[in-house]
Amino acid sequence: MYKFFCLDEHFNDVTDVSFSFSEEIVSEYIKKIDITFVNNGKTAKLIPVVEQKTEAELLTYMMPCVLYNGNEFGSDNSPKHMRYEGEPWIFSADRTGIPGCTYIETADKGYALFAGTDTDSKNCSCSIYDEGGNIVQRIYFAHIETPKAFLETHLFGDAIIDIPEIKSGEEKHYVFYIYEYEKHQGEDFYGYKKLFDFANGDYSPDPEERFSVEQVKEWTWEVVRALVERTDFGTLTNIGFLPNGTDYLGKGPAPFIWRKGGKYEAGWCGQNLMIAELHLRSFIETNNSEDKETALSILDTWLLRQHKSGLISSHYDGAFTEDERIDACNEGTIVSELLFCSALLRQIGEDPSRYEAAAEKICLFYLNNFSDGDFPQVIKGSGEAVVQTGGAGAFITLGFVHAYEYFGKKEYLDIAERSFAFYYDTYLKYSVCGGGALDTFCVDKEGAHPMLRAALGMYKLTDKKEYLDLAENIAHYMMTWCFYYNVDYSEDTDCGKLDIYTTGGTSVSASHHHLDCWGAYYVPEILELAHMTGNAAYVKHAKILWRYTTQYISDGKLELHGMVRPRGMQNEAIFHCHWGSGDPSIKGVINDWMVAWPKAFQLKTIYLLGKYVDLI
Repeated sequence: MYKFFCLDEHFNDVTDVSFSFSEEIVSEYIKKIDITFVNNGKTAKLIPVVEQKTEAELLTYMMPCVLYNGNEFGSDNSPKHMRYEGEPWIFSADRTGIPGCTYIETADKGYALFAGTDTDSKNCSCSIYDEGGNIVQRIYFAHIETPKAFLETHLFGDAIIDIPEIKSGEEKHYVFYIYEYEKHQGEDFYGYKKLFDFANGDYSPDPEERFSVEQVKEWTWEVVRALVERTDFGTLTNIGFLPNGTDYLGKGPAPFIWRKGGKYEAGWCGQNLMIAELHLRSFIETNNSEDKETALSILDTWLLRQHKSGLISSHYDGAFTEDERIDACNEGTIVSELLFCSALLRQIGEDPSRYEAAAEKICLFYLNNFSDGDFPQVIKGSGEAVVQTGGAGAFITLGFVHAYEYFGKKEYLDIAERSFAFYYDTYLKYSVCGGGALDTFCVDKEGAHPMLRAALGMYKLTDKKEYLDLAENIAHYMMTWCFYYNVDYSEDTDCGKLDIYTTGGTSVSASHHHLDCWGAYYVPEILELAHMTGNAAYVKHAKILWRYTTQYISDGKLELHGMVRPRGMQNEAIFHCHWGSGDPSIKGVINDWMVAWPKAFQLKTIYLLGKYVDLI
């Protein structure tokens, strides 16, 4: 049962206030409560609080985008568990995808407490902690980050507390929701799915479409083609553009030029091989022979980095030695993209045998050396495992799904199924995914995407209903990293100047609290689930993902930090909360890193959706 009370700026109880409320049943699982709060005492800084206590043995808990059952996976120094040095964590709502949301799950039920999206309600904070056999969930209608503020990976600062002054006799109105769901068999750790279906309904706003798909496609191609570098050793695509090639946060007029270091990557941020695929798709569409030549040259350049082991380099910048480190994220992407390109080449009558052979060499290496399906996170060119643990190996899993689709060899399907079972049972079974992003080692979202795509692929290949069910679980886990409301920014911030809305943005990980436009990558799978299940929440989810990721593309006139961004460019990070900006007193900073992957993902999604692109 919930209750209301009030605290002062020192977190002491205040009694000369009053609450009244009304309840409304908005769905089978969700109750909406409207609160009227009155300050009957003196003008003061006050914190109205809603609290729900549940007496039960906890199975798991979550604060979306922030805490996933304590963030126990990984080595990053990010917030962990419910408390810091004995004091409950309190996080401001601008870190959570649903304002003020906390979720707990017992053996039988799932419970959530979260705020409304109106201005007074969403500017709140939340905590979740155990106390005397109870689990306490709270919403504080004030901006609070305590006992420490998480400012950057490995960096904590002083508490940030901004409590509104409420005048004597003043009346305030707040909205919050209670979610209570009785789980069915097989729903352990996923009792929140109906909550996120609700978030992907009328609860979240319908963001405006700022640019048409046609504009996005035309302008994005301008950027992608500008990334192509003709080098002495072949054709590659640069990882992105920076002011002067070095500055992530520009401080004045400077040209956007290719990044000067760490320039060439097969997948992940650089997406060289996906860009080769896109050039082949453009050739099929336009018959521009230069596109085909560029694609083949990129592919052939990467084949020069295939080791005797069969592995291909993740990056092209370092020396080609047996000691170079190769990560599973890139290697799995290489397999998938070599086969996508091979299929397109067969479609146009070109011989893809060298690319097919290169992909099979990688598959045979993993098949012969890691037949249990637990693929190393990082491996040397020689084949020696360096880092075993982590979820990035799921990209290899997906590579084997694509290898079976292409070659039809049963051993590829067998290891794909074994590997999928390993990564699901180790991580996603518990609504946790770890180590998918290469710049962190913590709970995150990126390793979930290859699992979603693999589950859908194996469902179609095997007709096993369990894969569709697991795909729905994974899709809903990915939903927990998305934003379903708009954080407010002052007009003098970067986000205020560009009128950025946060609905549809995806938070990066438990140790990187900023938004990115990664959601464009999995729009096709979400719409595929909508078609398979009839769940309208998937359609809304795909739409908010796409519209967020395309809202701040430059039209060639967009100026920020004293620099006009060339048409089609957009930066990677939106620092939407008190993380990553370098100054804990501000939020709403936008960086100047015009990285390749958002452009590749947007174009790939447009091509994959084809005639269904109108759905976004």
